Amino acid sequence: HLQMDESTSEPVLIAGAGPVGLALAVGLGHHGIRSIVFEAKQVPSEHSKALLITTRTLEVFRAWGVLDRFLEAADLTSELSVHLAGRAAPEVTFDFESLARLATIRGVMVLPQNRTEALLLDAAREVGAVVNFGQELIGFSQDSSGVTVTVESHGQRKEVRGAYLIGCDGAHSTVRARLGWPLAGKTYPSRIMLADVRLPDERGDASWPLLAPQRRGVLAAIRFAPRTWRIISTVQPGETEPTVLNHKSIEEKVHRLFGHGPYEDIWSSVFRIHCRNSPHFRLGRVVLAGDAAHLNSPAGGQGMNAGIHDAHNLAWKLARALRGGDEDALLTSYEVERREVVVSTVERFTDVLTRLAFLPWPQVRFFLLQVVKRALGRPEIRARILPRFSMLNASYHH
Repeated sequence: HLQMDESTSEPVLIAGAGPVGLALAVGLGHHGIRSIVFEAKQVPSEHSKALLITTRTLEVFRAWGVLDRFLEAADLTSELSVHLAGRAAPEVTFDFESLARLATIRGVMVLPQNRTEALLLDAAREVGAVVNFGQELIGFSQDSSGVTVTVESHGQRKEVRGAYLIGCDGAHSTVRARLGWPLAGKTYPSRIMLADVRLPDERGDASWPLLAPQRRGVLAAIRFAPRTWRIISTVQPGETEPTVLNHKSIEEKVHRLFGHGPYEDIWSSVFRIHCRNSPHFRLGRVVLAGDAAHLNSPAGGQGMNAGIHDAHNLAWKLARALRGGDEDALLTSYEVERREVVVSTVERFTDVLTRLAFLPWPQVRFFLLQVVKRALGRPEIRARILPRFSMLNASYHH
């Protein structure tokens, strides 16, 4: 990466030390630009949350010189075989080697979000970013030469001056709220339950992803650490959050997926799924990225990755603007390009997967085992599905 550019005396200010804010700090540092990150939480997150890192994101990490630390932390899976619980033979197989013409890195990585954030935090600090936990951005003002933010920590307030402010502060973004922009779109009627469990015996070594039948929607599991699994289940009509999260309910799902035996509860949650985006991604020197700008269903594991791609697109443009480039043209291109990709590609893909997840099980099974199986047998269809899942199909026309 470039030497830190001391001529740009004012740093880029970043609200939020999640994966998007930290990725942006890494990208800016790679281009020699200083940044200061403000995070309201006192300590880094300990929750697994998003698990999948796509091929395109791994290419971004390689461009920034941080890929090796991710390859040391997790395996790159070049083939995904969907199994039904209790059956040894796979039902559907996705072979990422078919992406050879599109990417030199081929596959998907499974790494808990807290580990992704820890790796990005180390990388950001190594390239000169200052990352402050326990400091909440509560307001800002901008003028033609920069942005002044007000930050609160332990009841004390201070002002910090920067060249730009990037809101990477998530779905409940303070930056977006201060700009007066809502997240417009839809909330899906059904809810999803997530549970992380650890199985102490050989059941925990099963192939993944794993599917099991239930009345409506999906019951699936992904292994993200040795014998440690994320269970994903559509909440059935009439079920309440307490009943879905109680021990008996989770135990029943574990048994349906893996068979009877002991297991350890790690974490569980129920949440609604949204498909929403901000009417604008930028006003002057204030820019939104990640969930602060757009929320989509977690189906397909695209959300965190799309936010990191926002950061990749934005980092070099901020660097160029700070070195005398056409600020308005550069930042307008960020908004146009990333909005187009999110709306036309990410949202459409995740919407199809989400609506599938809410169908009655026989229809889900038919779709997966008949439609997808046949489609993957045809090279022209396979050439469309895997690049979309890997997020290699985005192109910018502006």
